[in-house]
Amino acid sequence: MSNPKKILVVEDDAPSALLLSQILKKSGYTVLDSVDTGEKAVRVASEFNPDLILMDISIKGDMDGIDAAKMIRDECGIPSIYSTVSTDEKTIKRAKETYPYGYILKPYDKNMIYATVEMALHKIEMERRLGEVERRNRGILDALPDTFFYVNGDGAFADEVEKREASNIWTDKVSSRAVPVIRVVMAGGETEAFEYVLMRGGRKTFCEARIINAGDEKALVIVRDVTTRKTSEETESRYRSDLEESVRSRTRELTEANNSLG
Repeated sequence: MSNPKKILVVEDDAPSALLLSQILKKSGYTVLDSVDTGEKAVRVASEFNPDLILMDISIKGDMDGIDAAKMIRDECGIPSIYSTVSTDEKTIKRAKETYPYGYILKPYDKNMIYATVEMALHKIEMERRLGEVERRNRGILDALPDTFFYVNGDGAFADEVEKREASNIWTDKVSSRAVPVIRVVMAGGETEAFEYVLMRGGRKTFCEARIINAGDEKALVIVRDVTTRKTSEETESRYRSDLEESVRSRTRELTEANNSLG
């Protein structure tokens, strides 16, 4: 396994901690440490930044595993897999609120541990990739500046000069479609959004118009070219679907492998 993932084991039963560490190391992971309290887990996670934490829910001390996992996730962004002997409703409900990446029931089974850890790490990687796409998209600005003009209640330009300058983005067809929105604004609404698509040289241009009541039976229209944003959103949506399918496929493979081993 190239660049083995780093895992922190939180377990207050020494034999169980040793068994977990051995199983993880034999599976190719790097075990950072084995700690026996929530406080130690928070400190080690903050210092060494593991990729994943195997957290015993019922560890000793003032901070149980659920509280420790929540603090680590909130402060460090590191996810956890819970290990537990308890399946009571109250415990499971508390655990679910911390968004764990899996559960391992005691006594430990090496095949189940491997499958659960692999699925969790795969999900983490998919979320990391998706996060990169989202961060890139947040930095994308629309390609063209806003265009401003006034229209009458029928959607026609209120000024001939503005008509000459903006008729290429506010066509007769677009203005006709916008009439119901314009009337809502003029009847007392404040601002309404209206989206439409123009065809330019065989290519789609996505536009967003904000329509504002300007008084005197007129509306101010602010049009922005949002093609870049729309294209990015469509790309992100397709990428998200691909990632989700990848996670489902990987989950099926690991489940089938685990069943065959069991």
